[in-house]
Amino acid sequence: MSVFPKKLHLWFPNLSTARTKAADLVATSNRSNQLTNTTSRQASRHPYRRDHQQYTTLSNCCLGFLINRKMSSDSRAALLKASTPPSDELFSSLITANHILHHQKVLDAYGHISVRNPQNPATFFISRSLAPALVSGREDIEEYYVDDADPVNKDAPKGYVERFIHSELYKRYSDVNSVIHSHSEAVIPFSISSVPVRHA
Repeated sequence: MSVFPKKLHLWFPNLSTARTKAADLVATSNRSNQLTNTTSRQASRHPYRRDHQQYTTLSNCCLGFLINRKMSSDSRAALLKASTPPSDELFSSLITANHILHHQKVLDAYGHISVRNPQNPATFFISRSLAPALVSGREDIEEYYVDDADPVNKDAPKGYVERFIHSELYKRYSDVNSVIHSHSEAVIPFSISSVPVRHA
């Protein structure tokens, strides 16, 4: 009679659950599969070794299961945060920011402001190709990847070409959570002339 079921029962009161977890880990682990194959070849010649190898295999699987549970516990909060959609307040604030910046003449019809996704730092939100004063609802705002500025929604309407400015800044500076691209009248003349910008 094999000894490993008794040992396993000490770890898991529900023995059938333990067997299921162990079997799942064996099925997904190349190393465990190789060990299982070795055990099968030796089974007919060494009955005791068969039991010992099976006990070792299941022990390793159960240990892996316990480690996996610990890792899952440590990452559960991060996964939950990433899976939670941003609040309506975030989009409302972004819309309001567009209007304020336009009203204060910081942005013209071609300027824009973006915000990093607080639930997922790997994406950011910015309005579609639309004048800031005309941004009015959630449907006007799209989500883009920081890595390459591609839209998360593959069917998204046309976006700003300058969105790459935003994505590169988010990529370079992890502590930056909002970016504004504007066409300041005080700076534009230097972009179309050979006059260098001088510090005051």
